[in-house]
Amino acid sequence: MKFFIDFSILLHSRDYRFLYIGQFVSFIGTMITSVALPYQVYHETQSILMVGLLSFVQLVPLILTALLGGALADHYNRQTLMIIAESSLAIGCLSFALNAALSTPHIWIIFLTSAYMSVFGGLYWPAVGGITQQIVGKNNFSSVGALSNFMYNFCMIVGPTIGGLVIANFGLVTTYLLDFISFIISLIALSRLKNIGRPVNNSSKILA
Repeated sequence: MKFFIDFSILLHSRDYRFLYIGQFVSFIGTMITSVALPYQVYHETQSILMVGLLSFVQLVPLILTALLGGALADHYNRQTLMIIAESSLAIGCLSFALNAALSTPHIWIIFLTSAYMSVFGGLYWPAVGGITQQIVGKNNFSSVGALSNFMYNFCMIVGPTIGGLVIANFGLVTTYLLDFISFIISLIALSRLKNIGRPVNNSSKILA
């Protein structure tokens, strides 16, 4: 039984290494923004109901686009889909930052941009799952699963912590710009992937 995470695939698979680094950085940024948005909504409205409504606005588009994202990931170049999605998410972060910089930020911009980003989030994650299966072999799936769990758990703890510290010391504009930078880093990492073509079928694999 293994008690430690096997990091060797990050050394042996160049494409997975870039994919993992990009995901890791952008997910930390996403977790930072996940703290900033409800904080800003409550700060502007003093309404817990509005904070709950924000979560609803984020959830519904994500659910509705997840199936579409899976269909697109099965038929089109997943690297391209991820780049389009992350570019769109980066634009959303800029929208948050610009709105936060206003003397009186608009709540409707926060809600509209949150829904917009959830749409592209729903398109992004199925492509991530599909492209991972393309660039690693079946024998590495357990290692990939362990690394993914580590990333999610780490980022969900560290990201909000960083978000709270940045909000307290530098404000919301800087917080959103950090998320924007995280997407830029992820886009650079995604652009370094090689030999990622259109999926031939759902079971196609390119061994690492």
